[in-house]
Amino acid sequence: MRLTLILLLFVFTSSAQQNFTGYKKQFLDSNLCPTDSVKACYFGYAYLNEGKSLFEFKCTRRQKNLIVSIESSSELLTAVNGPVSFTDEAGTVIEEHIYENGYPKYLKTYNYGADKSYYWVDMYYFDSLYHDTPGTYFFETKNSKGELVSQGYFRKGAVGWQVYELDNWKDVHLVEGDDSYDIIKEKDGEYKWPYYGENIPPYLGLIAGYEGVAWGSLVGGLAFNISDSYVPRKTGAMLGGAVMFRYNIPVSIDTTGTAASPEDYWDPYWGLRAEIGNYSTFTYALGYDFFAGGGEMTHGVTPMFGTSFYNVQVMLSYTFYSRDKNEIGRLRGGRINLRYVLPLPRKNYAPKE
Repeated sequence: MRLTLILLLFVFTSSAQQNFTGYKKQFLDSNLCPTDSVKACYFGYAYLNEGKSLFEFKCTRRQKNLIVSIESSSELLTAVNGPVSFTDEAGTVIEEHIYENGYPKYLKTYNYGADKSYYWVDMYYFDSLYHDTPGTYFFETKNSKGELVSQGYFRKGAVGWQVYELDNWKDVHLVEGDDSYDIIKEKDGEYKWPYYGENIPPYLGLIAGYEGVAWGSLVGGLAFNISDSYVPRKTGAMLGGAVMFRYNIPVSIDTTGTAASPEDYWDPYWGLRAEIGNYSTFTYALGYDFFAGGGEMTHGVTPMFGTSFYNVQVMLSYTFYSRDKNEIGRLRGGRINLRYVLPLPRKNYAPKE
């Protein structure tokens, strides 16, 4: 009976921790690295949402080697408070923090290139909440010239908790007097056909194109985007595959150097391809092919690499067919693939939060 009660208490405690939402106390050493209460010099507060940590004190190997400047206290254990800076041995500032009685208010991190005159800065404004939602904050990035690179809110959206970039940066302004940011208008986040924006829904589309170099094929069929995707470059993307019919354009000249008659090359070849891949800025895919014509049949696999932008796919491919007879030899080799995917119309709607 006692063991049963202990197990029930353990299960209940674990479930409560997994579903916990709110601030949680963390004990910290002199470098603001998490530690136990015995070794702690400071304490601060992490924020969890349903057991997921949205902000917490972490300690990287780099941070352990940095020099920390922090407001000292005569007390043995006190809340981290005021400005905190991390510098390297050369005196270069790596991070700047501001805390108020253990709660984070502001964080600034410097990311340097090989030449330290080139860097970018990430800034986190923990007082600037998204629609007054706890755990959210405002984020922005600037380059070494002070030029704005990105702005957005860390919040829960279509693809979970992450920074969602604002559509128009001019819609964000600095609140006078307290150095925090407020939002006037944020992008609506709706899917907009033909899905070139940041939010791209699952869809069924029509695909058409041409592939070949010396020998060409017309292709057409159905394309499938199987999941919601978030594409900061706003150029459209597809994660899924396609089923296509391929018609090899007949030729009348024997350029293979074989003894086959020209009539063989007038025979129309047709084929089917099943394909799956990730079609984005860097595209990679794999296809399975079947071809028939001229009394011959063959099948094989085709790896592809290239790029995709605004639903236009440009790829290089090489097909490894199972047979190499003269009549089908011209199907082998590298090809250039150029296609366009047209998503079929559907009702626009906002992604689920």
